Amino acid sequence: MYEGYLPPRDWEGIKELKPAKIVCGYCGETGMSHFGYAHKKAVEKEYTAENIIYICPICGCPLFYDSYGMQNPDGSEGRDVDSLPEDVAEVYDEIRDCIRHGCYTAAIMLGRKLIMHISVDKVQAKPEDTFTRHIQHLKNAGYIPAKADKLFEFIKNIGNEQNHEIRLGDGEDADKMVRFIEVILLFIYEMPAAFEDQES
Repeated sequence: MYEGYLPPRDWEGIKELKPAKIVCGYCGETGMSHFGYAHKKAVEKEYTAENIIYICPICGCPLFYDSYGMQNPDGSEGRDVDSLPEDVAEVYDEIRDCIRHGCYTAAIMLGRKLIMHISVDKVQAKPEDTFTRHIQHLKNAGYIPAKADKLFEFIKNIGNEQNHEIRLGDGEDADKMVRFIEVILLFIYEMPAAFEDQES
């Protein structure tokens, strides 16, 4: 029998659990969860984060925590960013979904695509331009923060590896990429929109 198998009969009914702060892998919201389902192994350890299903207090969806404390689906990839154009928001959400489901190679390749969408939106670059030219367009227009060149170089290099080499992406690279993209989106879209609202 599979070593990690948890017999259904050993799952306890829904009950109050030790409160836990969760980032929901479905709705993306953060909250304190107090209720869920626990396996007998977890009950014996006084509701540690092992083999437990917490219920998201925001959307009501179940979040499973295995014996290593890993959450599934993961809710740690990126944060919601306001004021994004529809196509940019769609690609960003795809990146987050890919990471949530462990599709790291796809997430990394989409990171390059997102930078190109931003370039077309903000500086009217041509869609057929190379990735390097898209970065240069953004830099010339002042959309790349000081000392961020190396971070764009990181996205270019790991994207090239996924596109042109037989190499799979990993969670660490995907996480670095989405955190950087999150900052870029905040800098280019959300923060300027917030100040425009304040001025009005």
